[in-house]
Amino acid sequence: MSTALRVLPSELLYTLAALAVVLVVSFVFGFTNVFGALSAAVSIAISLVVLWLFWRLVTATERIARATESLADDSLAGHED
Repeated sequence: MSTALRVLPSELLYTLAALAVVLVVSFVFGFTNVFGALSAAVSIAISLVVLWLFWRLVTATERIARATESLADDSLAGHED
């Protein structure tokens, strides 16, 4: 099974959980009228963008760590006698 297929369910679960938390917090603060609904929609949109940016940061950091580890392994393999 590919890595993408193994990771997808947990990513989806975390995204849905984060969205549920944002919705619950929005309704707790009383975003029930039209202006409040618009505020909640903007708040949710901003939260989703921030979560997406954070996810991009995490995946980029993982890629950098893998590349660094690969380079270190390659350099060690070249010095073995």
